[in-house]
Amino acid sequence: MAQQDLDAARSLISAQVVPALTNATAAVAAGSRSAEAIASLGSLIKTATTLGFESTSQLAAARAAYAGQLEGNFSASDLAFIEKAVEFADSAGVKLPGDIFSMALSAKRVRAAAAQSGDTAQELERLVAAVHEGENAGPAVAGSDDLAAAKVKAKAKAVEQLQAAISSANAQLVKTALDVAVTAGVSAVDLEAARAVINAQAAPSF
Repeated sequence: MAQQDLDAARSLISAQVVPALTNATAAVAAGSRSAEAIASLGSLIKTATTLGFESTSQLAAARAAYAGQLEGNFSASDLAFIEKAVEFADSAGVKLPGDIFSMALSAKRVRAAAAQSGDTAQELERLVAAVHEGENAGPAVAGSDDLAAAKVKAKAKAVEQLQAAISSANAQLVKTALDVAVTAGVSAVDLEAARAVINAQAAPSF
């Protein structure tokens, strides 16, 4: 392809990118915190940068709009937006606030831990740890459906493992399962049965 044709193609693409970038900037600046909108803006910023728009006012406005939506308070309804904003931040050339990155990372860990079976002690411990991390990661994660589901699963699996340990009548297994169950928030009724096994084996025999 001749240089003239390449230049013509570049001009055509540029003519499409500028209005698209302007529209995407306006959509994000409106403050809806849409995951789709922030992803689109991040992608268009990267395209505009590749095409040589680095020092233009449109690109500066786009980055300012992107960065502006990463400030303020967030709720559980903003979690999808936060994760997309983190995913496309590098493409947009925008520095992430530390708390935004932490929330996205915690949400990812919660989902990853909850996706495991939780049938082994190691998997359950990871799930319980992820739940506690999510609870302290800010309202966007702490109030999310993903964390709520992970909590339910952690408690259910902790009860299963605790009951299995009680059936084994092995005090050490019961103690280990009991510690995890307490951390997972298992009810007092289930915990008392385990403590009874430990106390029975600890009592002196005559």
